[in-house]
Amino acid sequence: MLTTRSTQELEAIVRPAVEDFGLKLPKDGELAAIEAVRSLSGRLALRFMSSPMQTAEVVGLLLARWLLEEAGALTGTP
Repeated sequence: MLTTRSTQELEAIVRPAVEDFGLKLPKDGELAAIEAVRSLSGRLALRFMSSPMQTAEVVGLLLARWLLEEAGALTGTP
């Protein structure tokens, strides 16, 4: 059974999903990507395995999350 805490299956999916958009994850960056997505919603992580449209949505949200974090806009948020 796959849950949002079962990272092995998700790790194998995250890198190809992100790289399909021409982006590069650092070595062992899959877990950081999964945790960033989980910080938005645990159910979003499961969308990496859904349709290409949902995968694109998750990658977009992941990028937005990282951009806001880098800009300091998430300082002080849980």
